[in-house]
Amino acid sequence: MTLNKLTLFYTTIISILMLAAGCWGLFSTVVFAVLTTSIYQSVAFIVLSVAGIICSLQGQVRHFNIYAGIILCIAGLSWFTKSGEMLVRIFNMNAMLAYLDITLGIIFIISGILSPGKQKRDENLVILF
Repeated sequence: MTLNKLTLFYTTIISILMLAAGCWGLFSTVVFAVLTTSIYQSVAFIVLSVAGIICSLQGQVRHFNIYAGIILCIAGLSWFTKSGEMLVRIFNMNAMLAYLDITLGIIFIISGILSPGKQKRDENLVILF
C-alpha cells in the first residue's frame, strides 16, 4: 500500500468516526463512553468530517490533513492553557478529548506533510482528437 493510499484510507476512517461522534453528540453529552461533547463541538465534528470525506473521495487530502491537524492541535492545547478556558467551556472538553485532539492533530499533520498529494496529469502529453 502506497503512502498516498494509506493517507486516503486513514483520513476516510477518521472522518467517518468523527461523523459518528458528531451525530451521536447531537443527542448526548458523552460519546464513546469517555468523550464529553456539546452541540457546537458536534457541529464542528460533522463539518470537519464531511470535508474530510469529500477530500478523500477526490483524492486530495494533503492540505485538508494539515489544516485539520492544526485545528485539532489548537483545540486540544487550549485545554491546557488559561486563555483557552472559553473554548473549553463552549466545546465541553475534558482531558481525554484534549489528548485525543492533540494526538489526532499530530497524526493528521504528519500524514499531510508526508503525503505526495494528488497526482497531476502530464502537461506535455498532447492528445489529438
